[in-house]
Amino acid sequence: MAEASAWLGSQIHTVAGGSAYGTSIPDAPEAVSRDPIFIVGDRIAAERDTRSHTGRRVRFEADDLHVLPGFVDVHVHGGGGHDAMSGDPGSIQGMGRFHARHGTTALAPTTGTAPKDTLLDAARAIGAAMHQPPQGARILGAHIEGPFINPAWAGAQNPAHIIDIDMPFTRQLADTGAVKLMTFAPELSGGDELAKELVRRGIVPVMGHTGATWSQTAEAINTGVVQATHTYNAMLGLHHREPGALGRILVDDRIQGQLIADNIHVHPGAMDLLWRCKGPWGVMLITDAIRAVGLEEGTYEFGRLPVTVKDGACRLPDGTLAGSIATMDVCLRNLMEATGLDLAQVWQASSLVPAGSLKLDYTIGHFAPGCMADIAIVDDNINVAATIVGGRVQYLDSAYANRISEVLLS
Repeated sequence: MAEASAWLGSQIHTVAGGSAYGTSIPDAPEAVSRDPIFIVGDRIAAERDTRSHTGRRVRFEADDLHVLPGFVDVHVHGGGGHDAMSGDPGSIQGMGRFHARHGTTALAPTTGTAPKDTLLDAARAIGAAMHQPPQGARILGAHIEGPFINPAWAGAQNPAHIIDIDMPFTRQLADTGAVKLMTFAPELSGGDELAKELVRRGIVPVMGHTGATWSQTAEAINTGVVQATHTYNAMLGLHHREPGALGRILVDDRIQGQLIADNIHVHPGAMDLLWRCKGPWGVMLITDAIRAVGLEEGTYEFGRLPVTVKDGACRLPDGTLAGSIATMDVCLRNLMEATGLDLAQVWQASSLVPAGSLKLDYTIGHFAPGCMADIAIVDDNINVAATIVGGRVQYLDSAYANRISEVLLS
């Protein structure tokens, strides 16, 4: 692990410079580490540094398993029966417990389009959960998806609550201190002002549910939009006479693309295309998972709309896709299969890239000494053997228990 830590620690500093995701990124290492992990307190440490610290010092070893940074999901609506819109900090922590079983060590609970008071209550609850000790994946803050979206591209967002851009309400949301990302349609009146306000507040401006054209997307990026919600879905697609939002996203290095790699929202061939256009530092995996993930097939609710879960898909009564029942381990596996690449070449899409999008790449998403000890341990098929958050085991699959050891250092 010391060699992997040194490599990742040296490379992360290049991510911060240049464009939205760096300009001089070297090749990924040839293999994800299988070496021991050294932890002091809740942080990654080099082996030599464990001797100079007091307090809890641990060495984790995993026989014939891959050790990689824990998954970071910046677009997730729920899981295990829990919902980001619940207004209940306990339910938000419940999302974290569920997704930790699938290797996720940090997530941004994501709202849907809803009445203003409901969104404010959701943001406050997410904010409260942020400041509690993790009970699974750590809670990074809220991703507000809507209500400032294009009604013609609503997807599964509730059209009854779509509204024009409202700057006073935006400031109310920002004042909760919980909001880390906001998805909106930049072509709406006031879109440029909104993007600038979000940047000023330290909130990531994300374009989505949008009919923006090529030129409108370029203008949005110029104004500060640096990320695209669930690329390909709910946006103006590629046409040879109007390349649309998708066309601009594919070729503009200043914007990163979220990807729901569930093989339902996006065809594997389109995943491969996105990867080839954006490169390893321009694609971030998300689940877009709803509360039904982990539960039986049936009818659930998303944004106060009925959603039927059947054959791996979540759909409104008219057939519109409504989130997913994917988890990050599944998405990572699907991306590897779609691109034909191995874990060492795509791992960053599940951790380092989303962490960097929130300017947390010096804290989570990689193995540099001093970073949080947030770790996923997986087998060759990306089945999760264990999840460690802040140096503590939050999930251990009993089938792998004899292959993972935790040794307290004297």
